Amino acid sequence: MEILVCIKEVPDDSVQIQLNEETQQPNLKDVTPVVNAFDTYALEMATRLKEEVEGNVTVVSIGSEEVKNSLKNCLAVGADEAYLVKEDNVEGYDSLKIAKKLAEAVKKIEEARGNKFDAIFCGKE
Repeated sequence: MEILVCIKEVPDDSVQIQLNEETQQPNLKDVTPVVNAFDTYALEMATRLKEEVEGNVTVVSIGSEEVKNSLKNCLAVGADEAYLVKEDNVEGYDSLKIAKKLAEAVKKIEEARGNKFDAIFCGKE
C-alpha cells in the first residue's frame, strides 16, 4: 500500500510567542518551526497502517529549504520517503493555492515513482 502524508510546519506551540510592538504581528523569528501536531498524528496512523499491511509512507511539504529538518524528523519516525515542494513565499499563499500546489506535486511524485498513492493522510485542516 502506497500512503502519502501531507505535513505543514507551524510555530512551536510550546513556546510563548510575543507580539512585535511595531507591527502588532507575532514575532516568530526566534521560534523553531515544528510539524503541525495533527499532521504528526496523521503520520503516526499512516505508519501503523504501513506496518499492518506492508506498505510505503511518503511525506510531502511545501515551503523553503528549512522545511527539510521537519521532513528528516518524519523519516526518523517511520516515513520511507520525503519530498519538498520548494516555495519561498508560502506564507502568502491561501488555502486554494496550497491545495493546487499539493495536487501538482502529488501528480509529479506519482509519475516519477510509476504508481499512484492508495491513501492520502492529512491533519485536521
